[in-house]
Order: sequence, then structure tokens, then C-alpha cells
Amino acid sequence: MWNFSDIRDNHRYFLALTQLSTGRRRVVLCDVDEARPDAALFTEVLSNELLLTRDLERISEQAPLLGGGRFFVDAHGVWLTEEEMCALEDDKDDYDVPWLNGIPPIFAPR
Repeated sequence: MWNFSDIRDNHRYFLALTQLSTGRRRVVLCDVDEARPDAALFTEVLSNELLLTRDLERISEQAPLLGGGRFFVDAHGVWLTEEEMCALEDDKDDYDVPWLNGIPPIFAPR
């Protein structure tokens, strides 16, 4: 998670949704003027005011993905695609969920 001091006035930011082959998923703050990181998905440019809330659930509700669609986050900040979330809400078994790139995320223990 980014810090308040990471967001500077007169800079514009988007989020990169990263995914490792291990299943670890992160949300990374990116300055539009810097090199785009290797990531699974990207959001549109977001307002600094929204980013300063550091509220991933609220951000996911308001932040469209490039190319359309949206993402969701669980209580521990793990991001999910719209398709993954729909499958989980439909109580699909893990092997029936259309995991992005075929890689299920690592969820916190229950």
C-alpha cells in the first residue's frame, strides 16, 4: 500500500494490479510519467483525492480498468477480476473459477 507522501500535487497516478506466478497479488501506485510496470491489469488515471483515502474497497468501486470492467478487493486487499468475483459469489468450486492467467490468488487463512 502506498503512503500519503507518495502522492504529490501536480502528479497523476493509476494503479497496477500485479500478479506473481505464486498467486500473490498486489495493488501498486504508478505515476503516469514513469515507466509502466509489468502487471496483469491497470486502472484508468485516478484522482489524487480518491487515492489519498487509501480505501481499496472504495477505490475498486470507482476505478475502471483500462479496456473496461472493474476489479474487486477482499477484506485483506487481494484484488479479483469481475469474472472471478462473479464465480465466487455463485459458490463455484475453486477449479471452476476463471482465474486470471490460470493462477488463483493467495487468500488469507480462514
